[in-house]
Amino acid sequence: MAFYYDHREEIDLRIAEAEAIAKAERSKNPSLLQAKLDAARNYV
Repeated sequence: MAFYYDHREEIDLRIAEAEAIAKAERSKNPSLLQAKLDAARNYV
């Protein structure tokens, strides 16, 4: 925990960057499973 508190700003920045990259990738490559689940819900 001491390391985190000593480097909190840098760690939080890297987490935010990673989340932004993941979000961009999800928007470029939608989940095939989610598409199937959505289609199944709309099938009814």
